Amino acid sequence: MAISPRALHVFRDNGDGNMGDVSNRTSKARFTLDVEKFALAFVRCRFVNGTGTASMKLRLDHPLELTFQAGSESLYDFTLWQWDTMGTTGTATLNDRTPEDELHHWTFERGNVLVIEWTNPQAGTMRWALEVGLLDRSGE
Repeated sequence: MAISPRALHVFRDNGDGNMGDVSNRTSKARFTLDVEKFALAFVRCRFVNGTGTASMKLRLDHPLELTFQAGSESLYDFTLWQWDTMGTTGTATLNDRTPEDELHHWTFERGNVLVIEWTNPQAGTMRWALEVGLLDRSGE
């Protein structure tokens, strides 16, 4: 399958605080496409300044809001992947790509939001930058 360059959408975010929060729809590091189906093509991240590390998680914010208790995250807000020791004193640069033959495993529906969560161990000093590639797979 050849991937059309027009099907790839690249989104960027950055900051010096925490990344996204699956239970906070106004948080940073939230990525989606308003199409029937989309796939995660890549995640790139870089950390500069400061010291420290923390786990970074790729989470799914699902539109179906079934919760254990009021105000908590949905039972369908899954953790899809986790990278350990992310930060300036650990893995300072990440470039993860989804192989073409595995895109079907990383395909999502309209309304799904991919959220990257990471708690900054030195907020205000350590900076981060994210780049996420999403593929429009609606015509497949």
